[in-house]
Amino acid sequence: MILCWKNSPELIVVSQNAKQHDISRVASKRAITRQSLPDVIAGDIRERILDGDLPEGFTIRQEALAEEYDVSRMLVREALKRLDAEGLVQLSNNQGATVTKHSLDEIGEIFDLRILIEVNLFRRAIQAMKTTQIERCEKILEAMEASYDANIAVRLKVNPLQYAIGQPLNIPPEQNGI
Repeated sequence: MILCWKNSPELIVVSQNAKQHDISRVASKRAITRQSLPDVIAGDIRERILDGDLPEGFTIRQEALAEEYDVSRMLVREALKRLDAEGLVQLSNNQGATVTKHSLDEIGEIFDLRILIEVNLFRRAIQAMKTTQIERCEKILEAMEASYDANIAVRLKVNPLQYAIGQPLNIPPEQNGI
């Protein structure tokens, strides 16, 4: 028997003697999401912006990105349009895109809106949680506090606490942007 835990909050048990990939799930279902190339490119650029690799005000040239990703400019343009719709970049005709600069007032508004949304989600999630889920959240919080105390900052694609809170509400990890 082989146990796998790979990029997933679930454990999959696979029997070596299985004739037709006999897989029994120990946890809930996990959908595989397919992404178009513009989605993948937009995701990578988004991560680069959020990580600070592409700072505010940085001019993004479509030609350079097309060469870097080894794709056509049309695919890069589509990715940048998606990021423009999200407010991460500002597209300009014949000038590419620029990473959006946010004023302190805008940043304050974003945090105020997040607080309103997150408090509502936490309230709903906690009511739907079982004791084991609450205990899991407590352990995650303790681990996070220990990492902060040790001055260790780790950026995760899916925050374990967000995932644990989103589970009772059946929010998929990729949509749980708390």
